[in-house]
Amino acid sequence: MTSLKGKKILVTIQELENQEHRGIAFYTKSLILALNKAEAEIWLLVSMDFKKLKFKNYNENFKNSTISTFISDYLTKGVVKNPTLNVTSRRHKLIKIISYLKIIFFGKSYNYSNSLKVIFSNKRENPYLKLERTSYLKYVEGFYLAPNIYENCLFSSLLPFNNQIKIDIDNFDLLISSAPLNLSLNKKSKNKILLQTIHDLIPLEYEPKKLMVNSFSRMLKSCIFSNNIYVSGFSRNKFKYYMNPKLSNLRNIKNNFLKDTVITQPPTLLFEENDNLIIYDNILSSINIKNKLPLKPFKYFLFNASIDSRKNVFLLVNAYQNSNLQKNGVSLVITGKLKNDSYSLKLKKIINNNPGIILTDYISETLKSTLYLNALSLLSPSIIEGFGIPVFDACCLGLPCFASDCLSHKEILELYDFDSYLELYSPESEIKWTNVFLKKGFIDILDPEQKRLNRIRRYKEMSNKILETFSNQLSRFYSEL
Repeated sequence: MTSLKGKKILVTIQELENQEHRGIAFYTKSLILALNKAEAEIWLLVSMDFKKLKFKNYNENFKNSTISTFISDYLTKGVVKNPTLNVTSRRHKLIKIISYLKIIFFGKSYNYSNSLKVIFSNKRENPYLKLERTSYLKYVEGFYLAPNIYENCLFSSLLPFNNQIKIDIDNFDLLISSAPLNLSLNKKSKNKILLQTIHDLIPLEYEPKKLMVNSFSRMLKSCIFSNNIYVSGFSRNKFKYYMNPKLSNLRNIKNNFLKDTVITQPPTLLFEENDNLIIYDNILSSINIKNKLPLKPFKYFLFNASIDSRKNVFLLVNAYQNSNLQKNGVSLVITGKLKNDSYSLKLKKIINNNPGIILTDYISETLKSTLYLNALSLLSPSIIEGFGIPVFDACCLGLPCFASDCLSHKEILELYDFDSYLELYSPESEIKWTNVFLKKGFIDILDPEQKRLNRIRRYKEMSNKILETFSNQLSRFYSEL
């Protein structure tokens, strides 16, 4: 029996409400899966505004079932989050201004009078549970609807004075945030536990923007007075370094019951088919490669991350062009969506003029996993990372991986047997990264079917092991709180 068995746990899901699921969204899904494995009762904190959903003269079963359908649809479609007055009508803009003024002068507290608890009862033959995007809902017991809570947390963090959003979780045992929020528990919840997850401190370390730095710093200060999970020891050390020593001492003196831990999240790839591996060839061929080299298994290198200067994509593009592998029919596949900025526009011009570089745009989890399965190796020359999920996924799969020598990748190198699959290089050396493309032993795969089968078997074994450890560590940590 785990210490979490039967415990009623509320989980924040701000990233799962976004249109694209990336980064922290995968952590949140893993957290839900791990809590389910620990036999906890899982509820999700959803920011959907339910006020227009009024069903009078209906019984509770009808209300719960119908509102759950609206919530599932909301999570399936996703929304674009923006803490500004980016609304279409004057009426909505006025409403938003008024709500922000109330936060500034009176603060904001969510309780059971302005929020709504909905039991997720209609799971039988529920179509939303059969969608890749929302399949995690099968593990969920219910929803706590707190209208615009994530937007309000963000707005409050932009204010020049401390004005945390408060929430009543008196009916829950624990609230876990999937990422830092400017959020605290209200007085009714004083005997309950708030547990915040800290992934990285990159907004303070690279391409800083004043508003973002102020906002993110405010969120991190909230974490001083909560129990915390860190996704890496590197992130924990950074947090303690950046926070004001006086505040850190305050955490130790006045809140000596507060604890923290480092927990490695499970990998994020998805493999359903073991027996008919040819299906992965078919999925691979579905990528639009007009005017590009034909994309064949074990004939490409893979980059999988968002496209921005921090990920150092130009280094890979230049190194690939230096290698002349295009003449041998070997491609460089870049996943991720180009942004409407100078960095992406410049990169697009180079890609358009090189038939060996394939840009996939945003892809499904099935296609991402297929690209990993059939790649020669994964390349990740990031300048800085909080953890490095693409590298972690590759090592779990047994896919050779070359990554930058940032501290988070060094931490991954020390896990399990990952040093057999991972090599680290300086992210500033174009010559060394050019040599990565020219290393012998990658281009000729003698038995592709066996290679894929071995990778899938290893991945499932590693994934199950890490999920089990993640779940056990969560349970052990909760027992110490």
